[in-house]
Amino acid sequence: MKKPIKNIIEEYTSNDQSEEIRNDFYTWLIDEEHKEEKDQELQHLWKNTPAAPSETTWLSLYRFKEKLFSKKKRKTIYIWQSIAALFILTSGFLLFMMLEGKHSVNTDLIEEFTPIAQVDSIYLPDGTLVYLNSKTTLLYPNEFTGKTRSVYLIGEATFNVKKNPAQPFIVKTSNLNITALGTEFNVEAYPEEPTITATLLSGSIAVDNLIDQTQVILTPEEQITFNRKSAVSKKDRIDKEIITAWQRGEISIQNKSIAEIIRVLERRFPVKFQYPHSVIHKEDKFNFRFRRDASLEEVMSVIQVVSGVSFTIDNEVCYLN
Repeated sequence: MKKPIKNIIEEYTSNDQSEEIRNDFYTWLIDEEHKEEKDQELQHLWKNTPAAPSETTWLSLYRFKEKLFSKKKRKTIYIWQSIAALFILTSGFLLFMMLEGKHSVNTDLIEEFTPIAQVDSIYLPDGTLVYLNSKTTLLYPNEFTGKTRSVYLIGEATFNVKKNPAQPFIVKTSNLNITALGTEFNVEAYPEEPTITATLLSGSIAVDNLIDQTQVILTPEEQITFNRKSAVSKKDRIDKEIITAWQRGEISIQNKSIAEIIRVLERRFPVKFQYPHSVIHKEDKFNFRFRRDASLEEVMSVIQVVSGVSFTIDNEVCYLN
């Protein structure tokens, strides 16, 4: 006798599951068979579950995007389906607390995902131009009908916002909300990184810290950096040419450790790094800038000379020593 849909979902959410079971469950969840009954149970789950965002939640979404959606960059989803499914997959946390309950359960969202080693640009329904860095997910409604124009970012993007003072534009991340009327700014919010940064290129933006409920106003070429661990923010002056280098295909590395550099390169190239812990525990910080057509071998050759970290590349694996 087959188990009811409700029992399957409840049994799954009440126990820790292996990655293989998670993948199988997700495949079953999005299958069209018994779609209406699954939808009802997910809707019930979304409405009746207390939520708290976590870094585990962000990372889980990130990994599933890579595995399941890399071949299909854009899709339309119901917002409650996305949230409820992510709750299930991350064993107890709802991802988008930043939605703040302002969307109808029938709201259509467009989901844009940029795979590894790719950079993309899209226009939002209001005419805002968005440049998406690699391994980035952007969620936005198929039309902006409320008092604000809210989008949801995991990764890095630059926004050239269409001016509309009557409807502020808001980029929401796990810990920061960035509000603009008509301006250009860059947001980096990769879930595996220790910080979130918002950089103003032109105009003016307000950055709201969701942890301590403070707000900072930025002027052009200012950057706010939020530390996820300490929940402390700091403001600096920056060179916007460095911040937007990725849009031109360049690799810009500023004041980063070897561990941070590895993560940058894994987003840029289809490669995985393997290394002893002694390599990533080095505290030295480095600055590099590479042209758009630089190969991984060329990049690593320069890093080797400067940092003393040697490397060998075998197929899609780079070994560090």
